[in-house]
Order: sequence, then structure tokens, then C-alpha cells
Amino acid sequence: MQGRARGRFILLSTLTYVVSALAWIFFSDRLLALFFDLESMVLLSTLKGFFFVAVTATLFFLALHAVPDKASLKHTDLLSTLSEGARRLHHSSWLFYGLGLVMTLTTLALHHNFIVGIYGQPMLIVFVFPVVLSAMLGGFGPAFVACISSLLGVFFLMRLTGNSFDLSNPYDAVQVISFLMISGTVILLSEVLRRSLLKDEIQRKLLDSVVSGTSDAIFVKDLKGRYVLVNQAACNYLGGAESEVLRHTDFDLLPLESAQMLAQRDAEVVAGGVTRTHEEALHMEDGKSLTFSVTKGMLFDDEGKPCGLFGIARDVTGTNRNILLLQQSEEKLKEAQQIAGIGNWEWDILTDQQSWSEQIFLIFGLDPAGSPLNFVAMQSIFTAEAWTNLNAAVQRCLLDGTKYACDAQLIRPDGSASWILARGQAMYDEAGNIVKLYGTVQDITERKNIELRLKQNEERLQLAIDASCDAIWDWDVINNKVYRSPNYFLITHTQAQDHTEDFEFFLRNVYQEDLSIAMTAVNQHLAGKTSKLEFEFRLASSMQEDVDAPRWLLAKGRAVARDQYGNPLRLVGTLTDITERRRVDEDLRLVLEEAGDAIWIASRDKRFIYANPSACELLGYANIDLENLEIAELIAEEARPSLASHFEQLSEERYIRKNWPMRHKDGHTIQVALSTERLADGRYMAFGRDLTEEQLAQAAIRQREQQLARVLEGADEGYWDWNLKTNALEVSARWETMLGYAPGEMQVTPDKWPELVHPDDYPKALESIRQHMAGETEQHELELRCRTKTGDWRWILTRGRIVERDAAGRPMTMAGTHIDITDRKMLELAQRDAATVFTSSYEGIMVVNCEGKITKVNPAFTRITGFSADEVVGQSPKILSSGRHDAGFYTHLWNEVNHKDFWRGEVWNRRKNGEVYAELLSISSVRDETGKVLHFIGVFSDISQIKAHEAELDRIAHYDILTGAPNRRLLGDRLGQAIKRAVRNESSLAVCFLDLDGFKIINDQFGHQIGDQLLVAVTQHLRQVLRANDTLARLGGDEFVVLLSDIGNSVECVQVLERILSAVSRTIEIDELVLHVTASIGVSLYPDDNVDADSLLRHADQAMYMAKNAGKNRFHLFDPENDRRAQVHRHFLEALRLALARNEFVLFYQPKVDLSDGTIIGAEALIRWRHPERGLLAPAEFLSHIHGSSLEKDLGEWVIERALQQGEEWHRSGFNFSISVNVSADHILQEDFCTRLQTALWRHPDMQAKYLELEVLETAAIADIDQAVGILHRCHELGVDFALDDFGTGYSSLTYLRKLPIDTLKIDQSFVRNMLIDPEDLGIVEGVIRLAKAFNRDVIAEGVETLEHGRRLMQMGCTRAQGYGIARPMPADAFIDWAQRWQREQVWIELKSS
Repeated sequence: MQGRARGRFILLSTLTYVVSALAWIFFSDRLLALFFDLESMVLLSTLKGFFFVAVTATLFFLALHAVPDKASLKHTDLLSTLSEGARRLHHSSWLFYGLGLVMTLTTLALHHNFIVGIYGQPMLIVFVFPVVLSAMLGGFGPAFVACISSLLGVFFLMRLTGNSFDLSNPYDAVQVISFLMISGTVILLSEVLRRSLLKDEIQRKLLDSVVSGTSDAIFVKDLKGRYVLVNQAACNYLGGAESEVLRHTDFDLLPLESAQMLAQRDAEVVAGGVTRTHEEALHMEDGKSLTFSVTKGMLFDDEGKPCGLFGIARDVTGTNRNILLLQQSEEKLKEAQQIAGIGNWEWDILTDQQSWSEQIFLIFGLDPAGSPLNFVAMQSIFTAEAWTNLNAAVQRCLLDGTKYACDAQLIRPDGSASWILARGQAMYDEAGNIVKLYGTVQDITERKNIELRLKQNEERLQLAIDASCDAIWDWDVINNKVYRSPNYFLITHTQAQDHTEDFEFFLRNVYQEDLSIAMTAVNQHLAGKTSKLEFEFRLASSMQEDVDAPRWLLAKGRAVARDQYGNPLRLVGTLTDITERRRVDEDLRLVLEEAGDAIWIASRDKRFIYANPSACELLGYANIDLENLEIAELIAEEARPSLASHFEQLSEERYIRKNWPMRHKDGHTIQVALSTERLADGRYMAFGRDLTEEQLAQAAIRQREQQLARVLEGADEGYWDWNLKTNALEVSARWETMLGYAPGEMQVTPDKWPELVHPDDYPKALESIRQHMAGETEQHELELRCRTKTGDWRWILTRGRIVERDAAGRPMTMAGTHIDITDRKMLELAQRDAATVFTSSYEGIMVVNCEGKITKVNPAFTRITGFSADEVVGQSPKILSSGRHDAGFYTHLWNEVNHKDFWRGEVWNRRKNGEVYAELLSISSVRDETGKVLHFIGVFSDISQIKAHEAELDRIAHYDILTGAPNRRLLGDRLGQAIKRAVRNESSLAVCFLDLDGFKIINDQFGHQIGDQLLVAVTQHLRQVLRANDTLARLGGDEFVVLLSDIGNSVECVQVLERILSAVSRTIEIDELVLHVTASIGVSLYPDDNVDADSLLRHADQAMYMAKNAGKNRFHLFDPENDRRAQVHRHFLEALRLALARNEFVLFYQPKVDLSDGTIIGAEALIRWRHPERGLLAPAEFLSHIHGSSLEKDLGEWVIERALQQGEEWHRSGFNFSISVNVSADHILQEDFCTRLQTALWRHPDMQAKYLELEVLETAAIADIDQAVGILHRCHELGVDFALDDFGTGYSSLTYLRKLPIDTLKIDQSFVRNMLIDPEDLGIVEGVIRLAKAFNRDVIAEGVETLEHGRRLMQMGCTRAQGYGIARPMPADAFIDWAQRWQREQVWIELKSS
């Protein structure tokens, strides 16, 4: 193509030259022959030759410079080529001036010889030719020279030849005026045209530079798919030179599969007619596979018909691969964090901004869609102890960069508690300052709970071991090592010092006859033949002749660890003394056999396994007969259906007493009172009594009870009657009311005695009853505590005896009384307590009679004073006087005692050895019932050590332990006093916050001991340079504060600060080490900084960091004005939050119209603040404070919600206006922006999404363009349109237009407002309009102040406008009235008519 263009140009130039030369030669010679003689023709032919040479040389020179190079394919016509050549020579202005003069002189010669020679009059019109040619080639300057030289030349030659040329002649004057007007017009139009062409050329070169210099492939195809324009990047991707790509299709350059795919995508763009952005995966000729992000759109000719398509492609192969790898890595990291319960965080100290991973939100129980909490707000989710530890670790890390890892307990918002392991460390900048903290948070709740449970279990186990009567043993089978608890030696009556810690020690304790049984059980369990180890044996030491009875022990255990072959490695078990149990079992067996009541025991499957003789006698069955019977078979047939419910009831209740008809062996029925119980192991036990005899005796018993009740009622005693045969207990009404129950409310049975009787008294009661039944005592009598209905304990005197025996002398009934002796016991207890307190009290006690003589002292008195009771009884308390108190002190003391019966205070007394000591003394008066003083009691304690300890605590509380300097608490007290003194004396003070430079390096390099000695030395140096009334305090680490009181002026303060810097920088020698540090000092002056003490200290701290940042080893004064501005900003932001909560914001709406037909296309929602004090505020007064804060999102969502609400109201009224809403870049980049927008649209179904337009401010850089593209595309799918606001004023680029799904460009009002007077602004507006058309975007102009602005915009192709020339922003309720008035007035018609 390049070769054809070059050949076409050369051919065209040659033909033009030939035709022009032949025409000139032919016609000029013939014209000369017609009018002149031969001599004149020779002269004129010579002049004609000069003119021809001048013109053709000029054209030939321009043609040579206009020859297209390899990169120029734009122009194919001769005139354009010549113009191009002229533009290339614009820097050679002397050439155009010379050319203009040559053409003017040649024309002047021809004019004088032809025109003047023939007609005798000048004809100035012929000089227009050199003027026009000079203007076209050289512009204003050469053309102006040609014009003036033509006039001067004609005037000079006419005067020289004697011809007349007089401006007073109307004909000559008209010629001059016409010539000047024509020449001037040509010159001006040529200059304007030349400047316009030059501007277009600059823009074209700029665009060429962008296209050729970008790494993105840019191309243009015709409708047949042939490339007509490609840049170098596109050629590189296609693998050929530009000449090999142009006029070829994708089928000529790419594999068939890729070419077909591209052809299909191109067809989709052509069919759709809209610009699209998508990815294309191509296989290149060299075998590579590349992925491109491509934006394609249609190109249209001047008539609006499609003529081709353009494309911009970027190679995203590596980016996609990296994104995929990054996504995979992030997914794996996220999955790993979820599995491990770990989240990561980062805290920017300078901006106080935190970023959390999603897992941290989940660990804290917070919504991942929310914002991270700042460090201070995190205190609310931790327990007090956890926050104290965590805050200390973080502050230490902020101070010196110490890494930390600590456990902390937090309370989630749902109330659940969890544990975390928080780790963190510091990140430094180049200057070594801490700028960030980062770390991880791990959920260790499960581990912590396990640890706590393990600790609790260990504690419980140890308590169980300590409390248990059993012995614990642990046998390591492999090493034959046995651990035995202390109870083991008590049970076996062995000594711990004899313990050999082996299995043989146990065998020596087993009685010889039981040894085989024990070894058999052990060997079988070791062989795995039994699941547990259990056997009984007699203790060898108890089988000796001098021992009354053998001691039986029960050994239990099992293997808790085995090897891979099943061999036991470890056995654990217990050893229990069962001597008493065996005796009880034997006694129980005897009781069962001898019991008068019938007793049956049945298995879980309800089959009889035992019956005592009474039971066999009652029903006629022997034990062997019962073994094959079930419970139901002994119940009469008519009562069997109720057995099922009876057994179900037993599963819930402990026992049930009920009368049952039972079947005798001979078939007849017997009424039996049965008390049935389900045992813990699932078996059933029943006690039965034949009701025949009982019914006969009931009448007699009832009569006797009535008599007895009357007697007891008069004696205020409770009566009880215990049937030992049936184990039934009956009590009187007083017996129940004595314990707070109503008569008949209690169900008293012997089984409930453990619940009724105090645990300490219950064994005593059983022993007393046993002794009486055994005949050892005449009656049962005991004082015990019984539980009342309210849970309290009352002392009861219980008396009773056996009142009925059977024929064999066995007790059948026992009866007795209860007497409430609680009041008596309380009195006795109080007396004993008083005596015990007096004797055992750690405090000294002395009793003084009314005559002032000591009558009694306790042992503590002797211990404290050194005086024995014999030495002081009968003496006056003055024997203890130290002499430190005057008479007035004692007078006041006794006045207090006499009037208030009590005095308490500190007294200095003297011991027997003469030592003076401090005591805390309390004196009380004891009076009788008439109010007469019986005696005085003094109680005192030795507080000498407390006094000394208080002094030490005071020193620790107010002074630094290492340096001896005042600490933060004492500094605060002195600073408060200094401020009060400064206010009173109208003087000044300075708070100097001092931090050592380089201390951390010394501390890390030489150790904390050297660092501590360095701090002590620095403290000594500082004390040497400070004044007497100054205070030097150490806050901790390497931070000190110097309080300079009574500062006369700033010069004095600076002098002290210079001395402090010099003192700190002095060389310090420690253990042959020569150390050197400097200090950075922040200074806050009072009252210049008129704040409280804490604020002064904080401001000095801030100034100290300014000093460090400025280079260290210097001081910096705090500036209250900067702090005030920051405070104003925070207060203003808080006021805005309050305004949003109070609904003080309103929306105004500014119309947007189409000037071509007057259509109202929509309105832009603009926020205003109805300030309660300042009135209606414009956005410029408050929006700058919102930018970058969390309020930016809240306010943006409020605007969208109110705009949708207003739009819905208009649409319901029949006014289908679209509404534009401004949104910030930070708001759009919120992850939930699209979701919240969709939710807002759902809330307003009558406001369709297509009527909502979001305006993105171009002045705000979008940090993550790819994320923004994704969010805007998702919103676009909802039907929402987007506009790029203030276009041309900020960060816009071809990337924005190519990637962002922008529907409309809004030309900023700063360009539109001045475009009528500023050509540069006019050019920018025109360029934006062209750019919008090139990218197939709508365009609207802001700032249309007048109709003239609208008229000029319409001429440039922009019909949509917005501005004060149309309407100012107005409230929503005024918008409809304005719209109707706009339609009536039809202002836009004036624009169309003009």
C-alpha cells in the first residue's frame, strides 16, 4: 500500500507539472503575439520565463518536501500534499517571504508591461494572485508583504513612467480600496485556515503518538474485515510488518479457528451497533495462545452509515494467569484460615486504618460486610482482664516494636464467649519509625476449653483422690513401677518409706491363702481374658493372732494402654477397704432372713430371684418355686392390667406404697400392703405386710394416738411413732409445725431422714438408736439439727424408747417426742463463740472496769505488749502510754466513748521493752439493761508493719523503681499543682516530653542491664542541669517528662531545653563501653496551649514525634492552631452525622433538557443542608469534610434512597423523569454497593432502574479500575445508566472510556462557561463532543448560563444541556411547576430559529 501511494503521488505531481507547463507555453506565446510586436515579445517572453521558473521552482520545492514517507498514508491529492509540504517548511519563514517578493515583482513586471503598456491604467486586481498564493503558503506575514509591495511597486512605476495614479481619482481610489479589502479578507481567512490546520495537525500528531506509543493494539477494519489501520503493537501481535497486515483479513494472518472466532465477534459488534468490551483467546501463527481484553465499536461516515469498526486490545494473558494463580492462592489461604480458624490483619498507625480478613470478622462474630473496628472500639468485645493484657502487649509493640502473642477472651455480639490467640509485630519505614502493625488472630476456643476442662478435671481428680477413702494405684507393667496414692498406705497399714514402687510390694500385703486367687485374676487380665481386674482378698497383717478380725480389701483395675500386639503396658485401679461392707452384707442377710415383713427381690426382666422366709410363709411358695415365676403371676388376675403403669411410675419415683391383691399358692387371695422400689441396678425390691392383723389393730391404735395427741399438745412437744416392723413413721401435727410445715404436709419416712437431719448429726442419731435397740441405753436421747421448710436448721431434742416388743423380745414399735431447743442452743453457741474469740483473737483485747483498772486481757495482748495478764490486771491502761499524745487527745477520746459508746483511731503506745509502736485501737462501752456502764472493752492490733509498708507503697506508687525519678502518678499531681500556681501567679510553664534516640539499638545490642544503667546515668545528667523547682519524671522505657515551672519567657525555656539536649548527649561509660544517645523533645507551653494536664502531656508527645521526624536530637514546640483545625474537622464531621440522623439534609433538583426539541430528559439530584442555625448550606461548605470518612457511604445511600423515593412519586403522577445521583469512587468500590443498590430499587418498584443514572466524579481517581469495572457492569445489568461527571478536569483517560461502562459524558461547566470568550475552552468542549461521538457515548454540557451557550453547543453537535440558563436547582415540589412553565414558554425555539 505504501508503494502504491508513493507511485500515485509521483505520477500525479508529474502530470500536473506537464499540463501546467504546456498550457503556459502555448497560451502565453499566443497571447503575446496578439498584442505586441516582435521586440516587445522578446522582452515579455524573457519576463514570462522568469515568472515560469519562479513558480515552477517553488512548486517543485514544495513537491519534493511533500513526498510521503513510509509512515504517511493520509493524503492522495496534490493540493493536500503540497499543503503538507508547506507545513513541513513552516520553520523556514524566510523562504516564504522571498517567494512572496519574487511572485510580486514578477507580477509587477507583467502588469507594467502588459496592462499598463496596453491600457495606460493600472489594474490592481491582478496582484491578488501573489497575495493569495503567499497567504496560502506562508500565512499572514508573506501575504502582507506581498500586498504592500504590490501597492508600492505600482505607485513607484506609475510615477517613474509618467503615468497617472492618483488616489484623488475616484477610479484609482476604488481600485486601491477594493484591492485592500480583497487582499485583507484573503489574508485573514488564510491565517485562520492556517491556524486551524496547524491545530488539527497538533491534535493529529498527539493522537498518532498515543496510538503508536501505547502497548495496546489499536486497529481499524472495513466492513469486509480488512485492516485499514494498525499500530506497531498490533503488528507485533499479528507477527508481521505494517505492509504485511494492511488490506489483509484475519484469515490471512491467523489460524483458521482464531480467524473464525474473530469474524464472529466482529459480526456481533456490527449487528449490535454498540461498543462492547470482552476477552478473546487467540492461537497465533507461532503456536502461542494469547488472551486479549478487547473493546470494539462501530465507525460511521459523515452520513451516519457504518463504514467499519475500531478495536483496542490489551494482552491480559499474563494478567489472567496471575489473577488465576492469585485467586487460587487466596482461596487456598482463605480455606486454610477457615480450617485453622486464623485471620490476618494490618493496622496503619499513621491513618489509623485497619484491614481485616474475612475470617477475623467471623472469629469476632461480626458481619464481614462491615468495616473493621478501630483499636479503641475493640475494647468493648474483650473481657476486662483480656483487654488489659492485650492492650499492654500492643502498646509495648507500638513503643519499641516488641512482638507479642497472647491469649485473650472475647464476648461476641450474640453473647457467646470465645478465646483467641493474638499475634502481632511492627513494620518500620526507612527512618526506622513504626508505621504499621500486622499479625494474625486464631480462634483457640476449643483448645482453651479443653485446657480448662483438663485443668478442672485434674483438680477434680486430685480432689477426688484426696477426698476418696479408696487408694489409687498406677502400674507401669514394662518397667514394673507402681505409683500408689497416700491412702494406699493407710488402707494397707504400711509405711511410705518402705514403699519399693514395684508389684511385689502389693503381693507382700496379700494373705497367703488369697494369693492364688489374686494372681489368677491378674494373669487372666494381663492375658486379655477379662475386661477388667477385680478380686477380694484379706490383708496379711490383719490375720495375725493379736488382731480381732481380718480386714478385707477389694482390688479393681483395668489395662488403659496396650502395645500393637495387645500386650498391656499400663494398669490403673483402686484398692478399697470392704471390711465394713462385708460385715454389713452379713448383717443384712441376717436381717432379711429374720425380718417379719415379706421381702421379694426380682430381676430386671421381672422374675423373682429371692424371697425371705416371711414372704415364703405369706404366699406359700418356696424360693425354688419362685425362681420360675414372674411378678405378674403372684398378682391377682383382676389387678394385673395396672402393673404396666405401676412399673412406668417406678422409673420416675423412688418407691411406691400400694395395697395389692396377691394370689396364694393354694389359690385364695390375700390383701398385702406392698412398698415397691426400683434399685439403681434395675432390679426390683418389694416389702409386703399382711393387712389382716393390721386392720384389727388400727382401731385400738387410733384411740391411743388420740389420747397421746391431747397430752403432747398441752406440752408443746411433737410426737413420733416408728413401726419397726413396717418401717412406717407417723408424726403429730406439732412435730410438723415445729419445722414450718402445715399439719399433714410432710411425708415422713425413715428413708427421708438423711434429707431431714443435718449430715453431721445423722450418724449420731443412728448410733443412738442402735445403742438403745441393743439395750445399751435406757432410752434414745440426742440433740440434733433438722431442716425446716425454708431450708434453715433448727435444734431439736429428740427422746424415744421401744414401747412394744414381740414374743421373742424383738422391738416392734419405738415412740418418742421432739422439743425445739433452738433458742437455748443459740445462747450456748454465742457464749462459746465469745470465749473462743476472746482467747483466739489475733487482736489484743483488754477489759477495763468503771474505775479505770484492767480486769482481763487475752493472749494476744501479751504477745503485742509484752506484758503478761498478772502484770497488768488491776493496773491502769496508762502503763502502756508512750508520751506521744497530750492530755487533749485523751480527753477527746473519752468524750467520744462517753457520748457515743465507741471510739476508733490510731494510738502510739509503748511495749514492756520500751519500744514504741503504732496500734489501731477500738474502745466500746458495755451497759446493762438500765444503761449503766458495766465496763469498757478495748480491741487493738499492731500496725507498725502496715505503717512501714504504707511508706514503701507510697514510694513505689509515686517514684520509678529504676531511676528514682517521679513516675506518671506523681507527675500528674505536680503538673496539676503547677497549672494552678501558673494561673494564680499569671506565669508560664512548659511540659517537655523526652524520648531517647537510639536507645532501643543499645538495649538490643548490649542487653537490658546495660540499658537500665544507661537510663540511670541519663537521669543523673538531667538532674544536674534542671532547676530546683523543675520536675524530672520517667513514664517508662526511654520516655521522660520534664516539667519546667515558672518560665519567665520563651528565651529562658529555650536555654533550659538546650541544656537538656546537651546533658542527654553527654558520653556515658558503662563497663568499658562508651555509649552515646541523643533526645527528641516535644514541648507544650501553658497557657499558650490552654488545656488540661492530660492534654498538655498528649500535645507534648505529639510534638516529640514531630521532632523525631524532623531529624532527632532537637526539640519541637506544639502548635495549638493545627490541633484546633483537626478538632474543628472532627466536630464538623460529628455534626454531619447528627444532621443525617435528624434528617436535616434535603435534595434539590436541576433540570436537564434537550435543546433541539425542548424535551426534559431528567434532573440531577443535588444535596443541601438545612442547618438549624446557618440556614440552607451548599455542598461546597460540607462535602469536603465527608470525603474519605465512613459517612461518605451512609450519605451516598441516603441520597440514592431519597432520589428513588422522589422519582417514584413523579412516575406515579405521570411525569417520567430520569434522576441523576452523584456517587463517589470510594462508595462505588464498596463490595456491597451493587447489592444495596438492587435492594433500594426493589423497595421502589414504580421507579424503574432505567430512569436512574449514577454520575461518577471524574475528579476522583478510581483506585482499583478492574474492581470498579466489575461493580459498574453488575449495576449496568440492573438497568442503571452511568455518566462520567466533570469530564476533562481530573483523572480521565482512554482507559476510563474503554473499560468503564459509561453511557454519558458530562462536559464540566468550567469549560462551557468561558467557551464563548476563550478559544482554548471552546476547543476542549469541541474535542470532548468529538471524543464522545467517536466512542459512541452521549454527551451533555453543564454550566449553560445563557441561550448563546446553548446555540453554540447545538452548532457543535451537543443538544443536551444543564445550567442556570435553563433553571437553577430547586426543591422537588417546585420542579413540576417549572416543567409546565418551560413547555409553555418554549425558549428553545429561539435557538432553532437562529
